[in-house]
Amino acid sequence: IEAFKFRHPQLADYVCTGIGLLLQKFDSDYMLNVIKLATSVGIPVLPVHDEVVYPEHKTQAVLDILGKAFKWTFNDAGDFGQLKVKASTLGQEPEVIQVNLN
Repeated sequence: IEAFKFRHPQLADYVCTGIGLLLQKFDSDYMLNVIKLATSVGIPVLPVHDEVVYPEHKTQAVLDILGKAFKWTFNDAGDFGQLKVKASTLGQEPEVIQVNLN
């Protein structure tokens, strides 16, 4: 723990405070909202940690869902503008896509 605090002094005051559990809860709430929204419009998604696998032809709908789920989850946290996400297809380089969070 001391080595971590030394290496990351900007985080030292937060070690062993429980903030990590709260951040994990935010992450899981966000992913649950993505799944709920996608399911409600008939798009199958497979969550893998902090990613979702979905049918490639549904990219625009999933980007909209990512933005809406973000608003649902973090509504009171302020204005985040845009989020850069990577879209990957097997055998191709990932593409960076902007998701509007306003």
